[in-house]
Amino acid sequence: MLCNITCADVRSEAYTLNAASFWKVHFCVITLGSQVDGKDWQNFCIDLLYLRYGTNLVDVPDKHKGDGGIEAYSLDGDAFQCYAPEGINTVAQTAEKHKSKITTDLNKFLKVARLSALLGNTKISRWVLIVPDHCSAEVVSHCNKKTDEILALSPALPYVTSDFHVLAVGGHKFLSAEIAELASKGGFQVEASDYVVDDSELTLFSQTNNVWTGNLERKLKKLPTLTEDSERKDLSDRLLGMYLEGSNAAQFYEDNFPNIADRVRFLKQQRQKALQIDSKLKALTISGTREEFEAELATSVPSLGRSTARTLSYAAVAEWLMLCPLDPKG
Repeated sequence: MLCNITCADVRSEAYTLNAASFWKVHFCVITLGSQVDGKDWQNFCIDLLYLRYGTNLVDVPDKHKGDGGIEAYSLDGDAFQCYAPEGINTVAQTAEKHKSKITTDLNKFLKVARLSALLGNTKISRWVLIVPDHCSAEVVSHCNKKTDEILALSPALPYVTSDFHVLAVGGHKFLSAEIAELASKGGFQVEASDYVVDDSELTLFSQTNNVWTGNLERKLKKLPTLTEDSERKDLSDRLLGMYLEGSNAAQFYEDNFPNIADRVRFLKQQRQKALQIDSKLKALTISGTREEFEAELATSVPSLGRSTARTLSYAAVAEWLMLCPLDPKG
């Protein structure tokens, strides 16, 4: 699943990245479901690398004479290139683009005069391609092949170590600790794009979860605002659609931003426990329960996109109606 990262021009200086320095960090809105912009992915990754290395990271700008096949390197010997393929690609197409990028940039990395000037006294032990979706063993094999080729050069490159290796990594996992740190400070927001649920998905869900949907229909019949069967059916379909849309977004967080997923899951579980008691003690409403949970998500999960908080609150309410913790009176 793909995502889009939109980074604002204005940077925030609010985050302490190590004991001695402050760095400016992009405020990013990451959108589920659309294409990753290559430059935004690069900016996002470089900011996270600054979180990891602080002043031990050397950023290599590419606006003048290119970057020499590396966009940043650490003084302890890791060189980084960030890449997000253009267009919507199959796994095989993504893998081929990753391999092509590795080959192209390593050819630049072989230019001794240019790289020696960029690296100074630093020797590189790892050349790392950071991608949104590291998806193929073929890319791993390609990395091993390029590693062997570089180590077999004679004379050897003066700026690589004897244990030099080429790697490709998925950025969300490789930089997960930094993502969690930035997320905890509200340094970016993950926003899920619209996910269109078609009628066939609703039908399939209803058929395979008829007890759940039966509970939902039974509860909707108690609502005084719905007097016609058609109104109840329309609301039921809309709630189920939001449930499926929210489930889709939740899976994206599980795969790419587990710290957000964990926090949302915890808050949802705690609210569900409370509903099991509150539904017996007071007259809860669907709209009131949803609005309260949306506000809780927005306040307690600063990196959760505000539109997504609304989607997830609807999805949670639909689930609670189907599973019975929520028994509304209106």
